[in-house]
Amino acid sequence: MRKRFGGRRAAVAALLAFGLVAAACGDDGGSSDEGGASTGSGTATGSGSAPATTKAPATPVAGGTATVQLFSEIGTLDPVKATGSGGSDGQRFFALYGGLMTLDADTGKIAYLQAESFKPAGADLKVWELKIKPNQKFTDGTAYDAAAVKANWERCQVAANASPARGVCAFITKMEVSATDPLVLTITNAQSNAHLDKAIERTNLNYIASKKAIDDKVEMTSKPQGAGPFTLEEWTRDSRMVLNKNPGWNASTVYLDKLILQVQPVEQQRIDSFGTGAIDAFYTSVPGSIESALKAVKDSYVTKVAVTTGQTFTMNTAKAPFDDVRIRTAIISAIPRDVLATDILNK
Repeated sequence: MRKRFGGRRAAVAALLAFGLVAAACGDDGGSSDEGGASTGSGTATGSGSAPATTKAPATPVAGGTATVQLFSEIGTLDPVKATGSGGSDGQRFFALYGGLMTLDADTGKIAYLQAESFKPAGADLKVWELKIKPNQKFTDGTAYDAAAVKANWERCQVAANASPARGVCAFITKMEVSATDPLVLTITNAQSNAHLDKAIERTNLNYIASKKAIDDKVEMTSKPQGAGPFTLEEWTRDSRMVLNKNPGWNASTVYLDKLILQVQPVEQQRIDSFGTGAIDAFYTSVPGSIESALKAVKDSYVTKVAVTTGQTFTMNTAKAPFDDVRIRTAIISAIPRDVLATDILNK
């Protein structure tokens, strides 16, 4: 993305509310700024001295590098441990592993990415059939098939792995790879589940690692073996992660040659870095930060994906002091809502 059109550097803002944005440079004739292309649904919003207006980004072209700042580091690249959170590991895991499915938060409909279909196989909604798209391979050269999905979901069921998705996979009682089609997996659940596809999509069950890597007990904490749009070149913890375009991925859907994910926990620093052009995009869940960035960079864009929750306070209720409901109530009651809105959320 770091290219010059019309003799000046153009900036792209992808201020994320959730998910991974893989943006590319667009040349609209040499006089105006670049555009960004997102893997998720969103809107492109221009900004300058005047109030922000909505307009379409330029047509993306292949090539270039994007540097994106995220606000937290993650502990592992092993999908069995992933949370899928846009605020932590979602961008990294989607980039390295892709996803069986994606969800359009506006329509509530599932779209298929590495899966070809995932549908109930009976009226009782207990049995579902998953079909994988053909001709996909992991970075170790092995086939992305139903057996790989089965191996990943079986790992989720192992209590010692403490998978964040255990609440979903614990109800799976049987998984069978078709005897006639290696791309088809039949899943039987202990009870009816009309929303199993959405449950898979929103958890780490959506990220599939190589079966060979699982069988060989490859340490995927820092050595991912996925089939996503990018591969890992370098990971300097608490600093940056450098990803390269995966030549085995569908080239028409990945424009960037390189994606650099930097860790910057200070919200204002991310805004400032974007304003000076040191980075091309940053993640935020703070409305005021979006407004500041749009004003700071002319013709910048914001890409938003709807989520079902907002800011969250998490307390460890297993031990003192937050095992006492009175303490939890006191903490929440002591937070002035107006200060939270103006000084923390910048609204």
